Amino acid sequence: MEEISLQEYRKQIEDMVDQGRYSEAVAHGKWILQQFPRCIDAYRLLGKAMLEARQNDHAADMFLRVLSADPEDMLSWVAMSEIADRSGDLGSSVWYLERAFELATDNDLVGEELRQLYGRRDGAEPERVELTPGALARLYLKGELLSRAISELRALVVSQPERVDFEIALAE
Repeated sequence: MEEISLQEYRKQIEDMVDQGRYSEAVAHGKWILQQFPRCIDAYRLLGKAMLEARQNDHAADMFLRVLSADPEDMLSWVAMSEIADRSGDLGSSVWYLERAFELATDNDLVGEELRQLYGRRDGAEPERVELTPGALARLYLKGELLSRAISELRALVVSQPERVDFEIALAE
């Protein structure tokens, strides 16, 4: 049997997903998890394959596992938004995409998608997406305005104790 690196194997699985070979990609992803049960990339790959195969419940399970290990995985938040949207849960779709936007306020695609979701929810698209308190705190972090970031994050941790990502950002 030929040996390849885990990185190359993951690349091959990504190619399978891109080629629409979802069941094959899922089988290989599961094999990786049998060998390396803590490989977050394998969960992400499985989630992507399952999402593309429209196995929404299984995809959500995989992406939630990624987020439990890395609450700042922007792509998993985007995927969860898509899954919620597919199931007709517009409120959850907006909530998940707001989490992605907080992590990547400079990502035009995420901002545009969020604007469209707001439009569907509210009946009219806003001209621009307003920053959430979490997005503002993260911008302060990126801009190295640490005292402002700490102040915002402390308030967010108190008001939203279930948001582990705020605790992580505060710790950083």
